[in-house]
Amino acid sequence: MPCIDCGNMLYQNEADIINHLKDVGITKNYTLWDQHGKVTNIPTASQRRLNIIHDRASSSHNVNPVVNFVEDVFPFGERYNNNEPVALEGTHDFDVDDVASKVIDAYSRLLAETNTPLYEGCEESSLGTLLRAISLKEETRTSIKAFDKYLGFQKSLLPTPNKLPKSYAEAKKILKGVGMGYEVIHACLNGCFLYYKEGGVHDQCPICGLPRYEDVGNKIPMKTVRYFPLTPRLQRLYMSKYTASHMRWHGQRETSPHDDVLRHPVDGETWKDFDRSYPQFASDIRNVRIALSTDGFSPFGVSATPYSLWPIVVIP
Repeated sequence: MPCIDCGNMLYQNEADIINHLKDVGITKNYTLWDQHGKVTNIPTASQRRLNIIHDRASSSHNVNPVVNFVEDVFPFGERYNNNEPVALEGTHDFDVDDVASKVIDAYSRLLAETNTPLYEGCEESSLGTLLRAISLKEETRTSIKAFDKYLGFQKSLLPTPNKLPKSYAEAKKILKGVGMGYEVIHACLNGCFLYYKEGGVHDQCPICGLPRYEDVGNKIPMKTVRYFPLTPRLQRLYMSKYTASHMRWHGQRETSPHDDVLRHPVDGETWKDFDRSYPQFASDIRNVRIALSTDGFSPFGVSATPYSLWPIVVIP
């Protein structure tokens, strides 16, 4: 029975099968048959969607890598601009009205940067140059102050006018919308309270009584934590052609029933027990199991420095 509740594990009569499929729908990863036992060559809805998203990037070796980068971040962007409906799973479509305008604006702005030369007559685009500069900054661990001086010096050497940003802050504004961002949350100095959501109204810790700010006048918090929202990161993993297939690999790989080698967590008893406990969740291979991990370390590599980080990492 290939409905979501039964997970293709139970036998039912024809009438019950029809009723189940009408009520709860078919299992998302159900194999399409041409004849019983023979897999059809007709692509699934997911495959058709991925083909639409990545046809430009995969069909030519001459695609501009910067354009490829922008379209990987905004896979439906080109169709948004043309007001074309985009087919999703099932029979429902969405068009430009269903997409946040800020996403469209970010895509349009970045795409314009890919077509804008760094200066008149230059073969490099302004966005491509900026991405390479940011990449070098991260690879060499250049400070923001040094990076600002580097940009200022490089800008003075280029013909005027040119599109090279003057500072790291200006560069971040141009790239706004590419990253997924994070939230800065004020915290108690002793780590016993987060001034988050309803807790944001407090000016002192309701548990230990320590003040929230170093100085009430300047509103500088005693301590902060950075929260990286999970949802947009999972969405990005499924949006990108470089990672989407990896997210489904555990359910699509070829295995032998006699193979007892632990090559992936899916081979472990914990994963299998979870699948038995939640068959509806497990029936769709796109559903993500999540684990929490944490470890403290000194970011400066000097044990005498009274500073440490304790990131809580969510592992899909």
